[in-house]
Amino acid sequence: MEEVRVIALGSKAEYGSYSGVAIDVLTKSGSNNFHGNLSVYGAPKAWIADNQPKPSTPGGSVDMGPFGPYGERLFIGPGDDILNKNTLEYEFNATAGGPIKRDRVWFYAGLDYIRSNSKTPFWLVPNRYWGRFGDIKITAEPWTNHRAWVAYHYEKNKGDGWTWDPHWDPTMTYGQNSQTNSLSAQWQWMATGKTVFTLKYLGFWRNDKPFIPADAPDHPGYINWWKWSTYGINGAFPYVEAQKSSRNTIQADMSYYAENFLGEHDIKFGIQYTLGRGNWEGGYFQGYANFAYPAPWTQNINYLRSWYGATGLVFYNAQTWLNPFLTVRTANQAGAFFDDQWTPTKRLTVNLGLRFDRMTTKYGKGKVYAMPTTPEEINSPPPVIRDRQGTGNIFDFKLFSPRVGITYSLTRDMKTIFRVSYGRYYLPLSVEYLRRFGPDMPMADIYYHFYTIPFDLVDLNGDNWISAAETVNAARYLSDPAYETPDARPSWWEEHQQRDYSWQLKVKSGTKDQYTDQITLNLEREIIKDLSLSATYIWKRTANIFVNWPLNRETQQPFEYERKQYTTQYGQVVSLYSIVMKDYNNDGSLDGADIGWIGNHTDYMVENMPTIDGVKPRRLYQGLQFMLNKRYSNRWQLLASVLFSWSDGFAMRPVRQDFNFEGPMVMDTLFLAGLNQTINNMKGPLPHTQKFEFKLSGSYKVPFIETDLGWRIRYNSGRPLWPLEVIPVITQWGYPQGLVINTGDNYIVSIDPKKPWYLPHEIVVDLRLDKAFRFKRAGDIRLAVDILNLFNEHAVTNAGYGGSIEPVIGRVSGITYPSRKVRLSFSYEF
Repeated sequence: MEEVRVIALGSKAEYGSYSGVAIDVLTKSGSNNFHGNLSVYGAPKAWIADNQPKPSTPGGSVDMGPFGPYGERLFIGPGDDILNKNTLEYEFNATAGGPIKRDRVWFYAGLDYIRSNSKTPFWLVPNRYWGRFGDIKITAEPWTNHRAWVAYHYEKNKGDGWTWDPHWDPTMTYGQNSQTNSLSAQWQWMATGKTVFTLKYLGFWRNDKPFIPADAPDHPGYINWWKWSTYGINGAFPYVEAQKSSRNTIQADMSYYAENFLGEHDIKFGIQYTLGRGNWEGGYFQGYANFAYPAPWTQNINYLRSWYGATGLVFYNAQTWLNPFLTVRTANQAGAFFDDQWTPTKRLTVNLGLRFDRMTTKYGKGKVYAMPTTPEEINSPPPVIRDRQGTGNIFDFKLFSPRVGITYSLTRDMKTIFRVSYGRYYLPLSVEYLRRFGPDMPMADIYYHFYTIPFDLVDLNGDNWISAAETVNAARYLSDPAYETPDARPSWWEEHQQRDYSWQLKVKSGTKDQYTDQITLNLEREIIKDLSLSATYIWKRTANIFVNWPLNRETQQPFEYERKQYTTQYGQVVSLYSIVMKDYNNDGSLDGADIGWIGNHTDYMVENMPTIDGVKPRRLYQGLQFMLNKRYSNRWQLLASVLFSWSDGFAMRPVRQDFNFEGPMVMDTLFLAGLNQTINNMKGPLPHTQKFEFKLSGSYKVPFIETDLGWRIRYNSGRPLWPLEVIPVITQWGYPQGLVINTGDNYIVSIDPKKPWYLPHEIVVDLRLDKAFRFKRAGDIRLAVDILNLFNEHAVTNAGYGGSIEPVIGRVSGITYPSRKVRLSFSYEF
């Protein structure tokens, strides 16, 4: 990189929906002299530490300290391997630049190769990665006052040992080859000393090609996504998903510097257009996939025996046959912006900005393919059977975004500066906001196979309760045809069903784009030369929150609900939503078939979340940051910051507390799949927000040896977690037992969400030694040593909270990464 420009305290209108810091990166260009470098980076395996605490008794658990106010403990489970470390890491790169035609045309090029192996928590198979990168940039000044450049970037990546869940069998792994091509260009014309015209282009194209290992089993494994536990066992990875994506942006703008018009103005206005396209390809390697779940609603063996006369745990396997398919998704954005940096007096600067955007997303025409005969054929792809229909615009927003900023020097010496800014930032739309299935899907054939696993093979500890681990163990018998029991299928459950996965994201009329208003106040004082102290207050409020509201598919209206009281295991009394029981299937009786009808006829519609139980949905974040900045002088520099933060509002607590992104359909797990996800969840600190964070970084050039000593210290107070609880639901198996008829999953926050439990604090120290040896004409040699996580910190960064992904409260699933690592680097520059 040649230059990095950081635009903080609220982005200008030019930078769209980025409410934090905008970063402009200008890559290096050639010059009239040849120059370049050769570099090698690596971390010897012996110099990468293990920071997982070990049990006092081999194979036992490890107590990691208290967790919450009810006596729960953080612990590493018996035999759990949560170590996340690199076992192989090195990188080579080379660059070169110089003239093609002196004073007119220059080039700059680079090559890079990365090789790494890493171990991931709970997973035996190493994740291996190979990365190959290439860059070339041509810069020219073809005419007076004209400058242009064009750059091309190439990536070829390969990785394997990946899985969708680390607890799955090692056979259920896959790999992926990907290739990315990027092209960027800029032409700039300085028409006068005050006027500059610029034209910019940025585009990339990515092609993913997944594969399964050559030694994988020749049949798909059994997958459970949600019932009592999650697992993938007894077979190969069955699925493929590949993104053939592209994004192209073009911008034309003009800058004009005006004097003597109520002060000085630096004006910039322009237009932008972005076309995003995601060709999502999916299908089954071997033509089908097994989705196997325990059938009963309860894990209590005594209930199963006394109520149903059960002799074992019943499973059903929804063996799903589905032709491979291509879903085409597009996200377009057309925008125009105006920015004016106005300086009416020497001490006052006013930034005014306004932006207009039209954002749209829709499905294009997709394809349906023939069944593959080998896993490799999915990337060919197989022959096309037919085309699929597209849609009109699903999201279509017209948005105005104001930006205002004021900078004022409170003192005549210009050493005390006050800044204030306000901006509205809308949520950018992307192709991921449209679910991968889309409209006009091929029909899926589902064959339901039922199995009964005797209780003596299930209840290994004899406590008459089927634990999550026992569920996984019992599922391993599904591959044995001796346990298949067709008579376990209820009479109302069809043995073969066809299902239409065609799905189009529905958006309620009048839905508005989610937005965040941000106000920032900053006061900075230069205490002495090159040393300043500042304080910043940040206020962010998010409104028009997107949710998927559950509907009756037949009526396209919300279900009718009633309220039922429930007390959680921690004593919180909540009022749950329950769908009113009716004869939905019109067979003249109220029974489990009506519950099944609800599950098969539930649809969702995106809308702005309404007021729930008198609480208006919103998210509010406040931060107060103090910063000390010592600019480089007298051989040293330092930057220290302390951030205190507060937050409150509705979030994804009952779904995934280790995910930090959102969107109406970014993932198949629907956010607000049922109204009970709003219960006890409208207020409280937002996930991933810490109470306190401290950062200290700096460097000092040691005299005599002329070596740079750098350091970085990071401290945070740990993020919040909320224990979840399964509410008793009425199911098609257990009617009329249970409490509520529910849509979506059945997890709620089981404590007062305003008083979450917090993970332990974390402190990480990094050091760097950097020494340059300069030779007059032969160039420079630079040697460096980085020591990351010097004290081998192992703070808990993720733990179980009782949900389907992390079912055991307090079970540690993540610690500080990386473990202590010593990385060496060598660079020759000429």
